[in-house]
Amino acid sequence: MKISNPLGLDLFGVILFLVENVPYLVAGLVVLLIFPSFASKDPKRSLAVRRTLVIAFIPALIAIISFSVFACSWEDAYARGYQIFSQPSLRSMLESYIETGD
Repeated sequence: MKISNPLGLDLFGVILFLVENVPYLVAGLVVLLIFPSFASKDPKRSLAVRRTLVIAFIPALIAIISFSVFACSWEDAYARGYQIFSQPSLRSMLESYIETGD
């Protein structure tokens, strides 16, 4: 089951690196957001594009981290032999507990 990690990389290490360095990433993004590009011929357009990319980067980073943790956890559990899909759902377990008391 190599859906989330086709190259076999340790994504938990990458996620931990990103989580530990989020303050530095945010500080770098704030610097990029504040200072306009002086090398561009059309500074207003490049500033608008840069702002859009910088503002979209943090939610995208959070979404990527969340999806990676979710997918890698399932993949790791499957690789360790846990039968993820053969267990009854929480709702059916609760309903059987209500009916039988066990």
